[in-house]
Amino acid sequence: RLPRTGGVQRQSVPWPPLVAPRRHQRTRRRHHSSTMAREPKQRRSRFIVCATLFSAVMALHVLLSVFVGMSETSSRSRRTKGYLRGGIPLPLIEDVDPGFGGAASADDQAAVLEESLALSEEVAAVLASGDAANSRNQSDSTAAPPDATKLRAHEAREEALAGKEKAEAASDAADSAGLEADAAALHASCGDGGPFPCHERGCPRSSVTCKDLVLSCEKTFDKVFDKPPTRALAHFAVGEICPRTCRRCGSFNVSREEVLRSQAAAGPVGQMVSALDNCTAGASDECAGGRGVWGRIWELAPPVGENTAYRPPHDLAGYKALTDGTSHSDLPPRDEKGCLRYFRVGDRGDMRGTVRPMLRELGMCESKEEVGFTFLWSRPWEKIEAFFRPKKITPGSIVNSIAGLPQQVGQKTSLARLHVACMTRAGYDPLDVIPKRGPFCRFTSRAFAVRKMGSKLQLPYRRFREYNVQLNEEEPEEHRIWILKPQGGFNQVGIHMYSLATADIASDSATAAWLMQRVPEGTWVLQEYLMNPMTYQGHKFDLRVWALVTSLDPLRVYLLGTGIPKVSQWNYSKAVEDVKEPCIHVLMPGTNECFQNKRANVLTPYPTRTNTQEWFDKVIPSGRDFWTQRAWPSVEWRVVELLVLARDAILHVDHQLKRNGLRYKRVFFLSPDILIDQHGQATMVEVNVNGYMIGNLHKSFFPLHEEQRAVFRLMGGNGFPKQHKYAAALEQQTAAFCKRRKAKCTPAAEREIWEMVHEDMHCAMAWYRIFPTGEDRPHTARLKGSPSYQRSFTFLDGVMFDWLQHGWAPLHQLDQNRSVVVAQTPPSADLPPPKARAKPRQQKPASAAKIPEAHLNTMHRMPAGLAPAGGDASADDELAVLRARIAELERKGQAEAGRGR
Repeated sequence: RLPRTGGVQRQSVPWPPLVAPRRHQRTRRRHHSSTMAREPKQRRSRFIVCATLFSAVMALHVLLSVFVGMSETSSRSRRTKGYLRGGIPLPLIEDVDPGFGGAASADDQAAVLEESLALSEEVAAVLASGDAANSRNQSDSTAAPPDATKLRAHEAREEALAGKEKAEAASDAADSAGLEADAAALHASCGDGGPFPCHERGCPRSSVTCKDLVLSCEKTFDKVFDKPPTRALAHFAVGEICPRTCRRCGSFNVSREEVLRSQAAAGPVGQMVSALDNCTAGASDECAGGRGVWGRIWELAPPVGENTAYRPPHDLAGYKALTDGTSHSDLPPRDEKGCLRYFRVGDRGDMRGTVRPMLRELGMCESKEEVGFTFLWSRPWEKIEAFFRPKKITPGSIVNSIAGLPQQVGQKTSLARLHVACMTRAGYDPLDVIPKRGPFCRFTSRAFAVRKMGSKLQLPYRRFREYNVQLNEEEPEEHRIWILKPQGGFNQVGIHMYSLATADIASDSATAAWLMQRVPEGTWVLQEYLMNPMTYQGHKFDLRVWALVTSLDPLRVYLLGTGIPKVSQWNYSKAVEDVKEPCIHVLMPGTNECFQNKRANVLTPYPTRTNTQEWFDKVIPSGRDFWTQRAWPSVEWRVVELLVLARDAILHVDHQLKRNGLRYKRVFFLSPDILIDQHGQATMVEVNVNGYMIGNLHKSFFPLHEEQRAVFRLMGGNGFPKQHKYAAALEQQTAAFCKRRKAKCTPAAEREIWEMVHEDMHCAMAWYRIFPTGEDRPHTARLKGSPSYQRSFTFLDGVMFDWLQHGWAPLHQLDQNRSVVVAQTPPSADLPPPKARAKPRQQKPASAAKIPEAHLNTMHRMPAGLAPAGGDASADDELAVLRARIAELERKGQAEAGRGR
């Protein structure tokens, strides 16, 4: 029957198969709406009933667990004393090896499994023997009492057991004495014992080290383990066997009570100082390591692919087995489908929305397959093995990843690590202020690694104080600003800014107290803040600089000739009350709040480039010469020095790829953030390595679409279409160069020269080469002249330097956009013709546009003798190009004048 609707009980009527009467349709609708109205209430009631029952059951379970002991889990947890429960709590900071707290390795799991199986067999044997004895006792219940022979045998067994126990006690005493001697030696040398076997429940691996036991220094081994590694070790404290990790060097014979009494006598500040640094001068390697910026934190986890012990070949013979890393290919310029290359891009939004259309404009076709591509633009490969895939990477392909480079320069700690390496190489103390006349190691500010766990803070705080005292002696300030950044953070998340007053560095205890009050729990990078930056109309700015590495060996680096300014909308202030104002120091250009605040002084128009006369006039200090001769050359220097330092540790991967015959081009797009001080010295804040291409997303602030398009032409994405104008002359010149050169060239080295010339001739939109260059550039002259940097230059670097001294380049000039316009360059009649080679990839472009003479001079000065085209061309060649161009313009002007008449 139907439910009540409208207060009337209706008799149900069977519906016809196709059409129902109108009154029944109305009834069904009313029934449906009434049912729907009641369903939420019914569901709510059912939920309340179920939740009440569940709560009652759980409450009953808890009561039974507490009062009756019915919960097996609870009782097992209370019984377990060992490594899992009563032993080591997991550290808040990962300062141990990566496996701590996670799954054990396959070998460790196999060892634990093997031991547990053996233990199960022993238990089974004991139970079996017990059952057999019980059965014998039951069957022999009426047997005669044991005779004298059995009693004597029993006594002999008891004596043997007693003798065994005495021997074990003597052995334990000897072991204990030996351990005391070993512990004393460890304390004297500030070393660590271990590793210690660990096969009980809760062990992270089959053995643990002192670093795993760092949070149990005050406990004895029998409090950490159910079954200590040895019986003699049971009553020793972890800190006695691990003095280095537990920071108890030299105090083996000092009781814990005496240490606590001495700390209490020093007061709260003394306790903090002790927690910060228990090292004495020269006491241990760790104390010496504390002088470095990274301390123990970074030493334990070097970047992926790092090998600082590798030394590259130093002569031609060592390079004969190495192929080249160029885009040279024997494939036809275009296939039957008209495709120049087949590309793949990553799944990130800028790759799909910006990079993909640009590659299609260059004549590439998108590959739908995982293999077969000849151009790849994706996130940088993080695993080294990804580069060793000959079946997936076609010869001559271009890939936007260089093995190990993003890990060397792109992590929060990377600049600090490289800075320490640079300071050591230059002969400076890593935590001293760089001498005023010191030319090297200025690519970043000083940074300290900081880690706080509970009441303990790890930081070479005395050296931190000494560094600030030195700074004040050279450049006095009322206070200094330090930035605290989380390791592994991004997008300015978690950044803190603190003011360090002069009183805070008056003593060690004052500095310790300042640090303890401000550093939160976790791992951080504490970085020096640039107090007196260059400004734009009184506003602080930093520059996003675009650089492209097109080869690791030989090292080739290109730079966009303009920085991308990010300018604050507030006037700069370094006053104490403004330290916490992110719109002044961090948020540039700024958020909506920065633009709308009453302190905002919005810049109109917003500067979009650094190579215009407006920029030269409005920066402070101002002037074209200051920017082009001091500030911008400093930017070039910092980028080159950083990459030369970073290359040393990852060069072995590049050489191994070439020894294996994997010849494809590996490039890398990086964008450092750079500050410039009032003296025109550039300093890197961080290096972005995600290859982000913004396109026209923020074109009102950063109109860089064409500059991004030029990146793909520069690296050879369109096959270097201008090379047909100079290819024959280039081969002739390189053949003559290699023949005259004392060290000769390998075929791979000659192809690297061709690749550099092709890149130079296809620079556009103010891209130009900053390494290698002639010695007219300050950074090249100083790096080549420094004994500490000479060992960083490889044999192929030397080939490139010699080629630049050879002084030949195709005829070319720059247009108003600072793009290279290549002229036809015939082979020289004074040199023998080049040998027959495989025909280079060619594609004749449309004729170049005519260039007005007024646009031949540009505002942003390029390096003398090095135009974006790599212009080491002779003066006669350049003069010939200019004369031909002027004559052509004169003819054009005469023709237009004739048409006007």
